Amino acid sequence: MENKYYTSDQIFMPLLKYYDINLEGKGYIMERFITEEMLSKYQEHLYEEEKPESTVKKYMRDLRKLAGYAAGREITKKLVAGYKKYLKEKKGYKLTSINSFIVAANRLFEYLGWYELKIRTYRIQKEVFVKQIQLAKEINKPLIIHTRDSIQDTYDILKENSVDVIGGVMHCYSGSIEMARSFINLNFKISLGGPVTFTNGRRAQEVATHIPLEDLLIETDAPYLTPHPYRGTRNEPAYVSMVAKKIAELKNISDEKVAKQTTFNACQLFNIV
Repeated sequence: MENKYYTSDQIFMPLLKYYDINLEGKGYIMERFITEEMLSKYQEHLYEEEKPESTVKKYMRDLRKLAGYAAGREITKKLVAGYKKYLKEKKGYKLTSINSFIVAANRLFEYLGWYELKIRTYRIQKEVFVKQIQLAKEINKPLIIHTRDSIQDTYDILKENSVDVIGGVMHCYSGSIEMARSFINLNFKISLGGPVTFTNGRRAQEVATHIPLEDLLIETDAPYLTPHPYRGTRNEPAYVSMVAKKIAELKNISDEKVAKQTTFNACQLFNIV
């Protein structure tokens, strides 16, 4: 199946329409066009990644040539493939040179996905998030939150909207002990999964060690984040026992105690009799 790339209006418009958020005149809708402003920010990003000066200059040169080829068309993977064919047939570039052009284009693709979703649509995400919080409060259901690269913003929005009246769970929690305590003060449970078993899972292990068992839930996030020693294979719900076992080890208590208390916590949170 051919990969399909969606512009942000295709991704967000149905969701925004559902929540009755009007974007007319707000300039939120972004397309995939290479602009000088975008290249400037991307260049800063490359320097932050400590790319060599020669590499950065080459990427910028290659990307400007790609923008010239696009001639105002949206940059998609299909267009990049056409550009590769164009270079080979029309310009007579060597394969190594062509590949360097494609590497530059693909890296920009990766960056743009991050940049558009995280930065340029932040206000959209916040508006939709607040609408979802309001809906949860209206129907008196707990929130299930998965936050990535925005934990402080997530906390601030939750606090501003008085979510303690319904509570919730920080799913697949990857933050600090301090932030975990802040979420607990908002009537949230902290849910830990496979990463607590990882050999490099120091942060999750610190949370498991120091956060009271009464405030924890366990999960697998199957089919992802498979616990050690099966990391890299398909995760299964049955592996949740490995998460419980690791937490028990860290707290120096029995597996049964972890299983019993986290089950009670879940039933209490979701009002399961």
